[in-house]
Amino acid sequence: MDQLALPGRWVAEEFAIIRDKENRQTRRERQARELESNQVALRESIAESKRLADEADAMIRRHREECDVDGGK
Repeated sequence: MDQLALPGRWVAEEFAIIRDKENRQTRRERQARELESNQVALRESIAESKRLADEADAMIRRHREECDVDGGK
């Protein structure tokens, strides 16, 4: 009787391993999608920060030029 239970147990364990591999594969795919999404968001955030810093620099240059023009009169 034990001989019949043993192969059944092996099949159940093998199926559990396969199911676990599928779960791992699904998890890896989800993590890869999340990573790419986070990278895209990070690149967008960096681009926006650079744009704002460039705008601030331009505004400071304009302010200095206006001060120089007013100071020259």
